[in-house]
Amino acid sequence: MANVFEAANFFIDSVDNMSLTKLHKMLYFAQGVHLARTGMPLFDNDIHAWPYGPVVPTVHNKFSPNKGGVRLLEEYISPSFTNTEESALVDVAVEYGLCSAATLSDITHQEGTPWTETTKNEIIPSNLIKEYFSAKKIVNSFKIDLSDAEVIGHRNAEGVLVLSAEESEGWEDDDEV
Repeated sequence: MANVFEAANFFIDSVDNMSLTKLHKMLYFAQGVHLARTGMPLFDNDIHAWPYGPVVPTVHNKFSPNKGGVRLLEEYISPSFTNTEESALVDVAVEYGLCSAATLSDITHQEGTPWTETTKNEIIPSNLIKEYFSAKKIVNSFKIDLSDAEVIGHRNAEGVLVLSAEESEGWEDDDEV
């Protein structure tokens, strides 16, 4: 099982414009995706239904503004994720990483989400998170169209993230890549 701070470091290192709010939402989505795919949690920290959305209190306490804000934690630089854990983290980063914290909050606040179904300030039950994400098509295979993105590219027919032809032009001959 992954450590929640290793997962947090993964998102901080992989996703631009990371705020504490965005980090909480990314961790929540990763937990949901992993639960739906495997039946097991990605990390064992509880996710609470705070008034402004799903929050992992231990992460909130570690990254609160009076503790330096959101930054890489040196003691968690070398994670040892399983392939399944890493796959969930990468898929969530790709699917939601370009979204703003406000957009991610809007997603978590939609009617019928585990956050709306949980009494505020209580733990969101893992089985509720699992059921919700299992019902979503995104948990088994993220298929988003990134063909208009300037840098990222798109997913090919096999679901692998690739650069567009224009972006990857000349790479096959470049020994440094």
